[in-house]
Amino acid sequence: MARTSPHGGSDVFSGAGRYVKVVTENPNVTTQGYSDGFGQVINPVTVRLHLKDAATGQEIASVVTMGQDLTKQGQVFGKGTQARVTAPEIDGYKANNAFVDFAPDSDPYDVDVTYTKGGGNPVITVSGKPKSFKQGQQVTKADLLKDVSATDVNGQNITSSITVEPETLDTSTPGTKDVFYTATDAQGNQTIKKIVVAVGTDFGEIEMCNGWQVKDFAFDGTAVIGLSSSGQAKVRSGNTKVCFPNVTKDGSTVESIGSGDTPSYQYLTNGITAAEDWGSATSLKKGFFSN
Repeated sequence: MARTSPHGGSDVFSGAGRYVKVVTENPNVTTQGYSDGFGQVINPVTVRLHLKDAATGQEIASVVTMGQDLTKQGQVFGKGTQARVTAPEIDGYKANNAFVDFAPDSDPYDVDVTYTKGGGNPVITVSGKPKSFKQGQQVTKADLLKDVSATDVNGQNITSSITVEPETLDTSTPGTKDVFYTATDAQGNQTIKKIVVAVGTDFGEIEMCNGWQVKDFAFDGTAVIGLSSSGQAKVRSGNTKVCFPNVTKDGSTVESIGSGDTPSYQYLTNGITAAEDWGSATSLKKGFFSN
């Protein structure tokens, strides 16, 4: 057993190249860190982390033992001393808490760390500009997968798991096409993401019906919030039966007509008399057409 100097002082055991174990009931002798990164630890204990599925209570990985090796900096624990460790990562699981706090009162000291299976589905990211291709262009699987990536719940790159449907496009006629990406992680969790690609035109030029085009509308994210200057001009010229778009000017799928709970009164302010086609919208927000 190592003993402290009766004269006190700092860095009493410096230069040992490890933590020095001090066993004592003397409250005046305390755990100390030294300038060399080690120090003296009073009544050290071994901590055992039990990694468990929160739903079943079953252990899902081997027990992680810490505190035995006094040559590892930052991995010592003193009896009765508050400590914090980072929850170990486990593929296919997400820790319910990023950190685990405890004050060991025995040696060894057992700590349960709980996890949720899956913890979330993969995330698919399509970067760069909205995808568009020239009319008649040969489009390959590689073209459709360009700038598409995926990560699992732990942030690991699983781009190689992505599949795309279809794997090629018919570009003989202009318009829009739906493309679906599927990413699958090691546990079988899947995410499917749909994008709209343009063929032979940009998204703003896509025509719906009655001469209405995507560029005739104003957008807030995936919501149509009104008419652009070109749309207002159409209404003034007598084209008051509107055809709503399926996509925004950046190629995102339109999800709603109107945004939030604030009325916009498009019927009153812009002279729209009817909706001939609702496009892809699945909701109509309060006050878009009436007061």
